[in-house]
Amino acid sequence: MRLALHLTATLFFVAAQLVAQSTPLWRYTATAPISFVRVTLVGSVVVATADGLVGLDAESGLVQWKRDDLKSLEPPSYGAIGRSPFATVRVGGQVELIDLVTGATKWRMPPPGDVQPYLPIPERGLFLAYGSNDSLKPVLVAADLATGDVRWEHVQPFHKPPESGGPDYIGLQPAVWVSDSTFILYVSKDGPVLVHAGTGEWLWRADSLQGKKPPAPGRPVKNLLGLGRGHGTMLLVDSVVYVPFERRLQAIRTRDGMPLWAEPPGFPTPITQLEVTPRGIALRGDTGNTGKSWLDLIDPATGASRWRRQVKGLKHVTPFTVSGGRLYVATDQKLLAVSLDDGKATEVRQLAFEGGDEPYQIEPRGSGLLLIGRQNVLLLDSTGAERYHTYHPAPGRSTLGKVALAAVGVLAVAADVAGSILNANDPGSPPIYDPSFSFPKIGERYAASQQARDYVYSVAEEEDSTGHKRPVFLRIHKDDGRVVRRVWLEEKQPEFELDRITGTLYVRDGREVLAFKM
Repeated sequence: MRLALHLTATLFFVAAQLVAQSTPLWRYTATAPISFVRVTLVGSVVVATADGLVGLDAESGLVQWKRDDLKSLEPPSYGAIGRSPFATVRVGGQVELIDLVTGATKWRMPPPGDVQPYLPIPERGLFLAYGSNDSLKPVLVAADLATGDVRWEHVQPFHKPPESGGPDYIGLQPAVWVSDSTFILYVSKDGPVLVHAGTGEWLWRADSLQGKKPPAPGRPVKNLLGLGRGHGTMLLVDSVVYVPFERRLQAIRTRDGMPLWAEPPGFPTPITQLEVTPRGIALRGDTGNTGKSWLDLIDPATGASRWRRQVKGLKHVTPFTVSGGRLYVATDQKLLAVSLDDGKATEVRQLAFEGGDEPYQIEPRGSGLLLIGRQNVLLLDSTGAERYHTYHPAPGRSTLGKVALAAVGVLAVAADVAGSILNANDPGSPPIYDPSFSFPKIGERYAASQQARDYVYSVAEEEDSTGHKRPVFLRIHKDDGRVVRRVWLEEKQPEFELDRITGTLYVRDGREVLAFKM
C-alpha cells in the first residue's frame, strides 16, 4: 500500500545535552537560533536559522551551501517534495523551488498572476499549481517540476475550489495514473476528473461523487465536529478506480467516469486502508481506541461483502497484512487471523505487550510476522510461536514527559510517510521508486534503502556505564531483536530527526546539531 509520507521522523521536544557515553560523528554550530532541522531525500541535512538556510553534508557536517536570503523560515514555509531532490520555500508572497543538492533556486511562483504550487506529481516530473491568472480567473497550471516551465493551463477548472493541503503537501489525494497520458485527480467537491496530462483537458468528470469531499490521506479520521473523512488512497484495479469517501466506497470506470455499482456500499466509519487480495478488496476502518474499528472484504464487481458479517469491535487495531489466504491484524493485545474465504476471525495468540504498550504495526518477516510497539518488538514464526520478544521500558514521565511517551512510538512508522522511497504501511513490499524519473542521489538512496528495512527504533530507559538510568535511543534488528546501537540522551527532552536509510540520528541542542551513527 502506498502512503505517499518523509524519510525522517521528527519529534519536537525541549533541547538537551548528551552524556559522555555517546560521541557524535560531528557537530555543527549555527550562527543564530535554529528554527528547524530536516533530513532531505538526498541524505543531506537542512538547517533553518534567523541568518538563513544551510545545507550540511551528512557524513562530515560541513556546509555544502548557504542561502543568506532565506532568513527566519518557520516549518510551515518549507515543503519537501517526495521522490525528488527538491523542496519549496515560501518567502513573503512568493514560492520558490530549491535544489537540495546545491541550494540553487530552480524557479519561482508567481508571477504571472497569483498561482501557488499545489500538488507535486514527482513520478512524472510535474507540479500542479493553482490560483488566479493575470485576468483574475481561477487557473490550474501544470509546470515542469525541475524547470518550472508551464506545460498547460486550465482556466476555471473547478466549480468548487480544491481542498488545501498540509505541510510537505500531505493531506491531498495523490494523482492516480490510468495511462502514460492520463491521470485521475480528486481534490475538489466537483468529484474525480480524468485529466489529459499533455493538454490539461478534463476527459470526464465523475458526477456521481459531485458534492462529496475527497478522501484526505494523512488527516485525522474525525475533526472537531465529529465529521468523518475517508483516509485511504484511491485504488486502481482492472480499469476501475475504487474511491473512499465519507463512510462509503464508490467504484468508477476509468473509460467514462460512470459508477460500476448501482449504489456505493456504506460502512461504520471512514475507510482507512483498502488493498487488493486474491479474494476481493480488503477494507479497514480505524478510529483508534474506541472499539469501532472493523474489517471487510468486498466483491470488486458488485460492491457486496463476500463475508457473512464484518469483523467489528476492534480496538488499537494495526494496519492489516495478507498472507496465505488470511488477513492478519493485531488488536487489543491479541493477534487475529481472518479467513479471506468467509471472514471467520481466529485468535492466533495473546500478545501480552509489557508496559501498557500496544502494537501499532504488523509486517511479514521471512515466513513469520513481526509486531512492533513503542517499547515491544515480537517476532512469531509461521505457526504463531514466539521466536523472540524484546521489551525496553520507556523513560519515566519525569524524564521525557507525557508528550514524549505518546509521540515516540510513531517514530519507525512516520519515518516513511508521504513521498518516501520506502513504503510505510507495507514494509515487505518493494520500495516506491520510478527509475524513469531518477536522480543520481535518489538512486543511491534507493539502493541503500533495502537494508534500512531491517531495523526498528525506540526510546527507552537503561543504566549507562556509570550505573545511572538515562533515556537511550535504540536501533533494534528485526530478525533477532538485538540492540545493535545505543545513543544515550540526557534526562531532558531532546528534539531529533532520524534518517532511516543511513541509520543516522540528528539531535538539536540549542544552536548545535549533533549527528550520531545508529
